[in-house]
Amino acid sequence: MFKVSKKTEYALTALKHMQEHGHTCAENLTSAREICDIHKMPFDPVSKVMQKLNGYGVLSSIKGIKGGYYLSRPLSEINLFEISNSIEGKITESDCDALKGKCTKYLNCELITPIEKLNSHVNHQLIKLSLEELLINKAGFTHE
Repeated sequence: MFKVSKKTEYALTALKHMQEHGHTCAENLTSAREICDIHKMPFDPVSKVMQKLNGYGVLSSIKGIKGGYYLSRPLSEINLFEISNSIEGKITESDCDALKGKCTKYLNCELITPIEKLNSHVNHQLIKLSLEELLINKAGFTHE
């Protein structure tokens, strides 16, 4: 099962906040501090998450006393796979030692192909799921 880390939760909360409050251009900025204060989240990890999102082009930033962040792209153009990779680093395919070449049962393992297939399917679904669909649209979510 795909597990969402605390850092990814912080990212999703920040991105949803920014979309809902119009932080979508350089004229309407927000800060990590503002988001943390409103959503009661710890500043240091949220600040680091926002810096990573900025580095990956999900957010843009303006430096200075009146600086802050804004969304670089609409949430409809950002998917959960991209956010997870930005925050956690490249998603590993599995914790299975066989897939890492460290298992003595590698040649006889009957789970490698099903695990790879499962990971491929999960990643495909994460790529298809836009943050707009996940975070904003309350109705219309379909299970495919």
